[in-house]
Amino acid sequence: MVRGAITALAEIAKVKPEFIFKHLDEIKKVKETGPDSISIDKSISALAHTASANDEYGKVVFPYLMQHILTCHHKEVPEHAERILPAVNENNSIEFIKTLGKRMEALSGSDFTRLKKIVRIAEKI
Repeated sequence: MVRGAITALAEIAKVKPEFIFKHLDEIKKVKETGPDSISIDKSISALAHTASANDEYGKVVFPYLMQHILTCHHKEVPEHAERILPAVNENNSIEFIKTLGKRMEALSGSDFTRLKKIVRIAEKI
């Protein structure tokens, strides 16, 4: 049930980010205690779409997402960075790139290549 609910909330965040913002603590709880990787991934998406809605939401949510990137398992970094991309804008792209740079040394192969591609996308923002 958690997976289905957070999947729906990730889609709702695209059109009603104010709803997600009102329930940030619940979304963060799912991200931190989610029963599976899909629930965690979808909570990242919901938070990113909420952060992208306006500066107020971004100032609250984006630092939380950057902290997640710094602390998540290294194999999750590329996928979660992709999910966070909607929240990246001209005001926070440098922070995003620097945060990803801190995690690059732990990656190799396709994960490293994937993260480099995400950095190139962020550099164009």
